[in-house]
Amino acid sequence: MAVALVVTMAQVIVSHLSSGAKTQAVPLLSPASGPTLDSPPRPAADYGPLAGTGGARPGFDLNSSKESGRSERSVQYTNANGTRSVVLSPVPVSVPDTRGGWAPAETKLTEDKSSKTASAAIAGGRVGFASAGDDSSLVRIERNGTAVTMALRGADKSHRTVTDSTVTCTNVLAGTDLTYALSQGEVKESLIVKSPTGVGDGRWVFRMNTGALSPKVQGDTVVLTDASGAVVAGLPPVSVWDSAGANGKSPARAGGSYSLAPQGDSWLLTISVDKKWLTDKARRFPVTIDPTYTYGYDTQPSTIAYKSDGSAGCENTCGIAIGNSRPNDQNLLWRSGFRFDFTPVTGKTVVGARLDFQRTGTDGTSKSFTSTVSQASSPLGYGAVGQALASGPIGDAGSVQSKTLTDFVAGRVAANDNNAWS
Repeated sequence: MAVALVVTMAQVIVSHLSSGAKTQAVPLLSPASGPTLDSPPRPAADYGPLAGTGGARPGFDLNSSKESGRSERSVQYTNANGTRSVVLSPVPVSVPDTRGGWAPAETKLTEDKSSKTASAAIAGGRVGFASAGDDSSLVRIERNGTAVTMALRGADKSHRTVTDSTVTCTNVLAGTDLTYALSQGEVKESLIVKSPTGVGDGRWVFRMNTGALSPKVQGDTVVLTDASGAVVAGLPPVSVWDSAGANGKSPARAGGSYSLAPQGDSWLLTISVDKKWLTDKARRFPVTIDPTYTYGYDTQPSTIAYKSDGSAGCENTCGIAIGNSRPNDQNLLWRSGFRFDFTPVTGKTVVGARLDFQRTGTDGTSKSFTSTVSQASSPLGYGAVGQALASGPIGDAGSVQSKTLTDFVAGRVAANDNNAWS
């Protein structure tokens, strides 16, 4: 079962910058053979003490550590034992406040009665949803002065409902609901086909207005580039699954494809899924078709996901993908490389490090599987698995830590190494 994850890392103590040779490796996350825990995983990462030792006051602990600063992708804490911790994130965790500083990112949507939109602030902009499913700008994602809008062609005038960070348009097409789940770094879009009547010809078309950005199909993804050619947003491979999963069984899964065609000043994005698979007698409805819009990338890739079929790596748009996606009952394994910007901890000595993972969206499995973070070899790729750094069970959430992982991170920070993929 393939799983998409987000990850944070914590714990440094202020000290003089030490010297060291620059490493050229990156962490690579790979799945082990199968589930190791039958009990449900914790709903959120533990963030337990990292630096506490026998009788000493604990290090980083969300219950006792005090926030002392933040940036777009990091949060600093002062711990009860006098150490300072920094939590790093590959996606934005803060938004600008009215005083020129940073405030915690909040993806809960709020209603604006005058404009009849539901919106939330994101790093560099705002995401908003119109009041009806047939609006030509049902979704508006604005970042750094550029707006992208999306709308489902042929949609009925279905009034959307909002629950926290999720928007639902019921019966927006025959036998089909449309949902959006907002998180920092992505808008997860799900077409929920509730019965065979909603299958149609197995194609769904969205009208996209990308403004100054240029979209193109790249392999089984879509990337959006700015005027300089830098990828600033994208859609990962289409993921499709039915409702057959129960009693520990996995649902049936399939993939899909994208195509783009210009229409005036907009683009028509077509998502296609094999109609034969959708109408197979074995299908259990509802079937979920999951294209996702991702954004908030660094100027350099922070994640690259690789498949065992040897296809090109998926930079940023796929996030951290691990496991076996099993499209059409065929094995397809994923491993992912990822890196952090260590600028917030430059000049500090790392005394502890931990990686905390959390599953994103509804795809994948909540069962715990033992996963291993390894130092990557060169060149990067599916088989670039080097020295193991740490391992542990990861389901909906999970953490890994070890002295080897701490030493690896400490060495990269001491070497001021933020370009390990070059």
